[in-house]
Amino acid sequence: IQDSELSRAIPISTETGSDRLNLRQHFAIRVEPSIAGNSGFDLYYPPGRTHVPVDSISVNRSGMMQALADLTEPDGHFWLSNADGDERSVLVVYRSLPDRPTKILVMDDVSGLRAAYFTALYILVIVLALFLVGGAVLVIWLSTPLIHRLEASEKNYHTLFQSHTEGILLVTMSGMIENCNRQARRMLGAPRRLIIGRHILDFAPEVQPDGVLSRNVLTQQMRPENSAGGRFLLWKIKRYNGTLFDCNLSVKSVPLEGRQVYIVTLQDISRRRAAEEELRRTNRSLKILSESYALLAEAGNESHFLHDICRIIVEHGGYHLAWVALYSSQSDLRPVAQFGSRHGYLESIPLTWQLTSAERDGMFAEVLHTGRPRVFRGWNDLDHSRPTEEDSHSTWRDEVRRSRYRTMIILPLIHEEQRLGVLCILAIDRTAFDLPDHEFLVEVANDIAFAISVLRIRNKHHEADLELRKSEARLARAQELARMGSWEWNLSTNEIYWSDEHFRVLGVKREVFPITYRNILHRIHPEDRNEWRRTLRNLLQGNRTTHYSMRIIQPDGSICHLRGHALVMFGPDWRPEKIIGTTQDITERVLAEQQKQKLLQAIEQSPVSVVITDREARIEYVNPKFSEVTGYTYEEALGNNPRILKSGEKPPEEYAELWETITSGSEWRGEFHNRRKNGELFWEFASISPIKNSQGTITHFVAVKEDITERKLLEEQL
Repeated sequence: IQDSELSRAIPISTETGSDRLNLRQHFAIRVEPSIAGNSGFDLYYPPGRTHVPVDSISVNRSGMMQALADLTEPDGHFWLSNADGDERSVLVVYRSLPDRPTKILVMDDVSGLRAAYFTALYILVIVLALFLVGGAVLVIWLSTPLIHRLEASEKNYHTLFQSHTEGILLVTMSGMIENCNRQARRMLGAPRRLIIGRHILDFAPEVQPDGVLSRNVLTQQMRPENSAGGRFLLWKIKRYNGTLFDCNLSVKSVPLEGRQVYIVTLQDISRRRAAEEELRRTNRSLKILSESYALLAEAGNESHFLHDICRIIVEHGGYHLAWVALYSSQSDLRPVAQFGSRHGYLESIPLTWQLTSAERDGMFAEVLHTGRPRVFRGWNDLDHSRPTEEDSHSTWRDEVRRSRYRTMIILPLIHEEQRLGVLCILAIDRTAFDLPDHEFLVEVANDIAFAISVLRIRNKHHEADLELRKSEARLARAQELARMGSWEWNLSTNEIYWSDEHFRVLGVKREVFPITYRNILHRIHPEDRNEWRRTLRNLLQGNRTTHYSMRIIQPDGSICHLRGHALVMFGPDWRPEKIIGTTQDITERVLAEQQKQKLLQAIEQSPVSVVITDREARIEYVNPKFSEVTGYTYEEALGNNPRILKSGEKPPEEYAELWETITSGSEWRGEFHNRRKNGELFWEFASISPIKNSQGTITHFVAVKEDITERKLLEEQL
């Protein structure tokens, strides 16, 4: 379009007589208001094109004017409704002419195209929908048997998973627990909601018994080369309540739903470990004592004897280092023998202690002067063994602290009030040297002291023989005090050996009681004979160790309750050769337990309420009468404070007086106007007393309460 054409352009009428505006389909021109000279918009056709053809487009006049007024960009497009009201049926494309306030507009009515487009689209959607529905029906028809099989398989898996006799945890690669079966919940002592989402290390102590961090052990076990086979390792589990138990732990990596997870299997071996530990402890004690006596019988040199004693303690006692220090003069204490995993390290440090008055507070001097053993658990305990830092033990303490030993016991070697030296034993396990070990090692130390004395006065054979018999008598007395006998059954020769204490436990004499299987079975209570047969059969069929309980009928007709442990010894061909075991008389314990059960039944069936709390007044026990009177069940009351029954009528001063009375060790008696769970008020007469342990320390409180509501009502009526 030339400028000359614009000057000769003919305006299109835009009067407002009708809202219908008929325009050519192409080449409509819009001139800016500044050019047109008015405040509106003028539309022009180029010269020679002023007529409106038959195929013109009718648009809404006001819509056209508004759209033109809203134009801000030099080029673009917009939609208009036609004069019949069809929205977005007219497409208008505009372009600006260079250096002119003029735009060329091109319009096209696309309503027919849009209708055809949407018709085709509707047909396509219907075809696709029919195709998808048919495909879905076909897929469902084909997959229904597979779905049923998958559902059955999943149900079987769930049943197997939940009913498995071993604890199973499903753990992510980061160690978070995703699922657990019923046995795992029982072993961990927590419901599922308290297990899922926690890290597996939350159920393990920080350090395992061997001194290695649990995190390091688990990380090593979860490595691909270790988790592929799922091998078991010994592991300490921490229950939700904080207690520990032994288990076999297996970690196996498996694919699950497109990702790798760990299946952690837990085998509770705490009972087996306890039985093994008890039997091991007994056999270890007997082994150490028997070999010590054998050494004593053959000893000719004090240094060799002490070295062999240290070796026996380490090899048969399961400890890691043992050494003996003796007086070399009146006040010098010097190590003379040692054996253990760091053999020779004592020679690398000066270990001669002058036990003068300045050292009287030192750990070795303390043990020797008091005559009592001392156990150190952790080196903080060792550091606090002296009030000052600079002493003759500091170099030795520093060396021991750098080692991996975590527990140490120092036992005095004293014989007939003569202080000979000390026996020092070190272990990695923090639980070493508990009470049974402690008492046994005291006996070992006494025997060592005795042996040293015997060797130093070996020219006095009579005195040496006498002391040896005394030591043997002490061992026999120890067995007698424990009422524990030992026995051995040689399966090859069918010979049965009983210790003297075993005869005493069964109430028979060696001279008049032939030890045969028939005679033994005759002494067992008839109701326990089949169980004893099963115990022996299990031992002979592969169970290496077991514990048993039985009742024995003594010659006077009385019943003796026994508990024992047995271990099978195998020959080179892995056939059972003999069975060794120990038997302990637990009659007094059983009778006490029966008495305790009677007392518990009396409390359970008592016509008055009984409540037991700890020192912080948290309820630990209520009997059924309490639930009947208050409406609170045992589970609802457990862990709560008795204040849940408060009605608010008793002033705080009376409660303070009550608490002061019982915490001082006295009994409090009085009445409460309490509130039941349902809100009903009732009267109680209560007697609250403290419960003390053997040291006289208050550990619990017990309240015996009687419902006196009816009596109160009667008094009010009177």
